[in-house]
Amino acid sequence: MSNSIEENSVVYFKDDRSKHPYLVHQVIGKNNIILGLKDFPEIEQDFSVAEDDISLFETEEEIELAEELIKELLN
Repeated sequence: MSNSIEENSVVYFKDDRSKHPYLVHQVIGKNNIILGLKDFPEIEQDFSVAEDDISLFETEEEIELAEELIKELLN
């Protein structure tokens, strides 16, 4: 498993205590990452975020739950 943020990674905002997952659409650079919308992950947000503001999920359980929620929102 990769520890770097790349397209199709599932991430959360570090300051979000609920760790709501977001789907990564594009990684243009360390400070230019495009995420999907919170409730519509297939639609790109119209702004980018810095890698320092987001994080990959760490435990296998967190990863599975986050990916499952993204799949549900995509359907």
